Amino acid sequence: MNSLEALTYLFFDCFFASLIIPIRQETVIHTMLIFAEYDRYIIFIIASLAGVLGSLLNYYIGFFVFRLRDRGLFHIDDKLAERSQSYANKYFSCLILLSALNFWGSLITFFAGFARINFLLYISLLISSRLFYYLYTIISAT
Repeated sequence: MNSLEALTYLFFDCFFASLIIPIRQETVIHTMLIFAEYDRYIIFIIASLAGVLGSLLNYYIGFFVFRLRDRGLFHIDDKLAERSQSYANKYFSCLILLSALNFWGSLITFFAGFARINFLLYISLLISSRLFYYLYTIISAT
């Protein structure tokens, strides 16, 4: 397997690990670092980019599911929806920092879209969360 194939595999592995059905992505990162023919910085950049893009897709899936409520496909009381959105905007931002965790992170990013968290706040916390997570993963692997 050449470097381009391995880095493409890393990208898709980290991307799919960030979606609603989570899988573990550290195995691929650790394997690539063990063989030591791949640059850590490139692994860090690709894994971070793929993780952020997968989490953004999760956010938009949650956002789209909430829009289905507006079209009448399922019913949630308007007062309950408004109250959950206000609570989410106040208190949920701290949980977005945990969005890099394997299983719960996917649910957190989905709910952030469903609750319509402020997108700029979401993206800034998401990027910092993913960067710290992959930095920790790469440092701990060596």
